[in-house]
Amino acid sequence: AIFDRQPGRGLAFLVASGCLRDYPIDLVRFMQNHRVDLGQIGAFLGEDYSLSKILRMEFINAVGFRNFGVVSCLQKAFTNFRAPRDLQKVDRILSSLAEVWWQQHHMPFIIDLAAEEEALRLAADALTPPGSQALEDEAAGETP
Repeated sequence: AIFDRQPGRGLAFLVASGCLRDYPIDLVRFMQNHRVDLGQIGAFLGEDYSLSKILRMEFINAVGFRNFGVVSCLQKAFTNFRAPRDLQKVDRILSSLAEVWWQQHHMPFIIDLAAEEEALRLAADALTPPGSQALEDEAAGETP
């Protein structure tokens, strides 16, 4: 009712009346578990307000996209809300979707940076001609 007309005010009313806590996960669960107009959810999540961005990220992150490709991710996301007509709102939602998708898929590929730096140093040392290392050390102010 209230949320279907003005989602931000509807959430504020529910928090002020004690029906919901003001934690993003609680607000997102409310939007997911109650009969709320999917178009209004999309329009609200696409707004430029800080609360909309926080809830947009939480809402999208709660869906979970691990092991989903890009197209499947879009299909899954847009079953939970309808895309707004305003293209700026769509752009904000797509940017957040891309960010969450990347975070959820990037984790397995995190590289141990110390090991990578050591490998690069060893590769550089292997390519450095003998005797040139002493010249570089002197130029840097180090003595062998």
